[in-house]
Amino acid sequence: MTSRPGPGIHEQSRGSGVPSRNPNPQVRRRPSKPLNTALPPPDCIDPALDGDRASAYNGAAEPPRPLPRGRPQLFYGNAPSDGYELPVSSSFPYQPTANLPVPPRPGSVHLGDISNQRRIVPGGSGVKEYPNLQAPEVLTAPVHFPGGKAADVFPWTGNNPEDTLTEALVKVGISNKPQIMNETNTARPSLWSNLKNKSGLSTLSTLFVAVLEKRQQTGRLQEPNTFKPPPRLTLRDTAREQWLYDLSNPAVGLRRLSRTIPHGLTGKVLLEQCLNKNIPLPRALWLARCVGINELRAHKRKGQAGTVTWVRGWTSSVEQFLDSILSGIGTGEWKQRITYSLQLATFLYKEYLLDNDHFLDWILHSLGACTSERLFIWLLIVSIPAYWKDITSCRTRGKRLAEALLSHIAKASTSM
Repeated sequence: MTSRPGPGIHEQSRGSGVPSRNPNPQVRRRPSKPLNTALPPPDCIDPALDGDRASAYNGAAEPPRPLPRGRPQLFYGNAPSDGYELPVSSSFPYQPTANLPVPPRPGSVHLGDISNQRRIVPGGSGVKEYPNLQAPEVLTAPVHFPGGKAADVFPWTGNNPEDTLTEALVKVGISNKPQIMNETNTARPSLWSNLKNKSGLSTLSTLFVAVLEKRQQTGRLQEPNTFKPPPRLTLRDTAREQWLYDLSNPAVGLRRLSRTIPHGLTGKVLLEQCLNKNIPLPRALWLARCVGINELRAHKRKGQAGTVTWVRGWTSSVEQFLDSILSGIGTGEWKQRITYSLQLATFLYKEYLLDNDHFLDWILHSLGACTSERLFIWLLIVSIPAYWKDITSCRTRGKRLAEALLSHIAKASTSM
């Protein structure tokens, strides 16, 4: 059981937070002793005066002063140049384990050693070194235009509009004039009020996406395709030459040339005309398409199987054309002619305007039957990425390619 205090006796609680009443208000209470009196006094600034201060405290009649509370007045940086580190402690004040670097006392340092001492600034970021005296950095000269004016620099001349001080200029100031005087037809009035809000960026993003979607919808072809292959018309030799000359000129549009095409441009003749007139490859491809459509329509009218028959004949014409060009190696401008011919044949192959299987078989057959003098050009043709990928992806064609290369190696080894 716990005994309760009787009437008139006040209970003194330690942790309740309620102050006890003093029966005699005239008697003042003595101040409480400091809690950390057991801690030794901190080190002096000068270690030589530590013993004198301790003896003075022992012989004096007054008790020693309480330790100062709070953080010290001198702050030192965390630079580990001298190797001193403060111990981490949760209670203050703390006792350092080693003497901190202190500023020199007056008269305790010789004048010759002042240059070797480090300078400590109270309240600064730490120990600072004396600045090294170096030459100022040399700035590179700005870029000048041929007239002598610097780029993006408008030097003051004294005749600028802001130099004329008037009453309106002093009150209002000067500002650049807007480039657009009337902005009723722009989007700024509708966007400026929204951009001032916090959600201005998201609003601008939404409007921009809506504009892109609207442009994508309006940019599509809404009407059916009305393209019709241009009809062929028999022309004289001069008119046909003029038409081919206009086709080789990129400045002349295809809309005017697509009204009629000359009759008689088929097969190997078509490819030779494209080579001789140096017609650009996209336009030569367009001409081959138009001629091919008309040829297929003509075969269908006659009741023949126009697709297979005409495509194989057209592929044979391309092969004969390449054979005739490769046979002229070493004569005239053979490099330019071979380059154009191979590019045109590759374009036709990529657009599936040839019988690709027949064309690859012809390349492999020509590689195996060519002479050693023409071997380099056929190796160049086989190494074209469009042909090489289709040849190596098929086991049958890969076998024929390996056999052709091995036969040439055997011929070269026997001739040596």
